[in-house]
Amino acid sequence: LTEDQFYKLQDVLINPFPFSVMVKPRKTCEESVHSVILVHSTFDNFKKRTAIRSTWGSTVNKSFIWPRVGPLNHSMALFFVFGKYKDESKNDGIYEENLEFGDIVQGNFVDSYKNMTLKSLLDFKFIIEFCSMAKFLIKSDDDMFINLPFLLNEMDEMPKRSIMGALCVGSKTRRFGKWLITKEEFPFETYPTYEAGATYVITRDLWEDIFNASYFVPYIFIDDVYITGIIGKILNVTHVSKNK
Repeated sequence: LTEDQFYKLQDVLINPFPFSVMVKPRKTCEESVHSVILVHSTFDNFKKRTAIRSTWGSTVNKSFIWPRVGPLNHSMALFFVFGKYKDESKNDGIYEENLEFGDIVQGNFVDSYKNMTLKSLLDFKFIIEFCSMAKFLIKSDDDMFINLPFLLNEMDEMPKRSIMGALCVGSKTRRFGKWLITKEEFPFETYPTYEAGATYVITRDLWEDIFNASYFVPYIFIDDVYITGIIGKILNVTHVSKNK
């Protein structure tokens, strides 16, 4: 395939997304919410979730005072995102955790490393259905600490139809090891420009376009390359570099 042939929406539906939210938060989003933070996590990382809830994640409580900054000017919501486990005791544990904290989103696909792209697409399904009034989606991993006052200031400067994060330019395709991608999945030796998946921000005007495009763009399991790189290139998004 040439790049022109690859970087386009296919003519037929190839990736239906039959998955749904099987566990949703006790409370989703208020009308005034500015940003929604969706943190990808796994069952075993409860300590990491606890650390987020007790540090930068507690910003979602309106009474929280950020050190040396004060209260933030924007209303935010934070949720932890999971897939489904074959071990029902883990699903039960996630359900109980949601009863206590009310901040869990769980989809009914298998939670695995190879299903990272499905987890990212669940982000869009959830936020479109339950938090569509927000202006920004912040995707993060559960081993990150986010300087929200700094990030919010930068987000205010984002142009329309843009993605912001640590920009990866000219990254080589791996044909071996943990990030192996076959030539059948992705035929080129260099990925398109994309934002590293540890943390990135997407403006509201792209959510539905990205989610809908995924129906017509073959999956690869490396979710940040797929979402922000491949689909980002097809949709001609603006990449805002924040490599600080």
